[in-house]
Amino acid sequence: MKVTLNYSLLYIFLMATLFHSVRFTFLVSFYTLNNESFTELFCENKDKPELECNGKCSITKAGKDLNQEKDNQALNSFQKEITLYVNFLVSENSFDLPETCLPNFQYLNFYSFLFAEQITPPPMGIS
Repeated sequence: MKVTLNYSLLYIFLMATLFHSVRFTFLVSFYTLNNESFTELFCENKDKPELECNGKCSITKAGKDLNQEKDNQALNSFQKEITLYVNFLVSENSFDLPETCLPNFQYLNFYSFLFAEQITPPPMGIS
């Protein structure tokens, strides 16, 4: 249940981020593919047909909004406060080793190896 909830929230977040980043592209593609519907839905100058903007006003407004958002994000990134804390108080005896080392009498040597007196040749290929 918890894993499903995490994946669904991740999916929603990714879709929202993707849509936010490409919404202007969707708007321009909708304008180029179906100009008449775009004009009916988004045109701000419906009462002034002599301008013949056909929805270009909405496209330029969306582009300006997108540029303003990018400018605001750039300004906000410079205005963030970064706090850096470094602790210089180090104990004097924190890295000292003991002066006397007791010998370790519990050491056992379990190291062994097999010494082969004859080297066996590798197998020959059957042809």
